[in-house]
Amino acid sequence: MHSKILKLQKEMKKNHMDGYILPCTDEYLNEYVPNVKNRLKWLTNFTGSNGICFILRRKLLFFTDGRYILQSKKELSEKFNIFDTSKINIFDWVTKNIKEKKFKISVDMKINSIFFIEKLIDVFKETNNKLILNKNNFIDNIFNNIENEKSKNLFFLSERYSGEKATSKIKRIKEILKDYDLVIFTSPESIAWLLNIRGGDLEHTPLVFCRLLIKKNKLILFINKKKNK
Repeated sequence: MHSKILKLQKEMKKNHMDGYILPCTDEYLNEYVPNVKNRLKWLTNFTGSNGICFILRRKLLFFTDGRYILQSKKELSEKFNIFDTSKINIFDWVTKNIKEKKFKISVDMKINSIFFIEKLIDVFKETNNKLILNKNNFIDNIFNNIENEKSKNLFFLSERYSGEKATSKIKRIKEILKDYDLVIFTSPESIAWLLNIRGGDLEHTPLVFCRLLIKKNKLILFINKKKNK
């Protein structure tokens, strides 16, 4: 684990960054993520469903809730400072510990919620530090031992199991949102319900990782084509 963190710190230095923030979520902001996307587990060995890792050049910080304090102490390196978010969260820590440091801290826009990023931007601005929003994930540059993503075909549920045809659901959605030209669905759970589709992208949960646009006369599904054979 320590060698992975050293590689990450080298990646930070190469990109002129003082720190990097890594959540437990993936591009779909799922609480539970497939192993191939579990960057936090790969980097720290943490297997819980709620955690934020904050890697600085000389400090390792980890924030989680009370459920995982004992677990994180067992799974993470002793070099980590572990915080219970009910007592101090990452925003509190930044405010108290790196004010006026003029640090440049990187986050990946794809795997953090807009609410989290907006809050970080405000806190870093208030403390005279800078948040760098990256499209490329530093972890992915060194994430070379992870298994390749396996494509699993999606399948459709019959009305017998879904209780309602997808065409009927789509019609109802369009009626509710008739004043809008475009509706964007980013939650795989919502899309699975709406289109009556299931898949094998997440262990123990039959989801298909995808996104959906609904226009007045068209549906556009963004998905790995290999899953729709």
